[in-house]
Amino acid sequence: DNENYHRSKNDDDNSRSKETKETRLMMQKQNEDRAEGQGVFAKKQRVRYHHKTTGNEFDAVIVDVHLDDGLDHPYYTIQYRDSFIDESEDSTVEKQTTPDRLKRLGWDAEKTWEIIR
Repeated sequence: DNENYHRSKNDDDNSRSKETKETRLMMQKQNEDRAEGQGVFAKKQRVRYHHKTTGNEFDAVIVDVHLDDGLDHPYYTIQYRDSFIDESEDSTVEKQTTPDRLKRLGWDAEKTWEIIR
């Protein structure tokens, strides 16, 4: 019966883990929907970043939301991987940008989970 206890405990752990994942994804989706309703982006949201100088576009993540200039003028710290940088180097780029260079990406639970877990 010790084996049944361990099997049951593992099933409970897996169930809780699944609930936690679903709950966290639901909360992130709600945050993104709420932000969209306010015309802004949410922290940990996936976006498309337009690099004005090169014209390249990158999938990025909102790392932080800044409201120093007021609610009407948010700016964002984003992070993305620059595929144009030599692969032997760390190609992760973090920078601040304005909303005019960002586009919303469609909701993707699996990609979002990779960010928030």
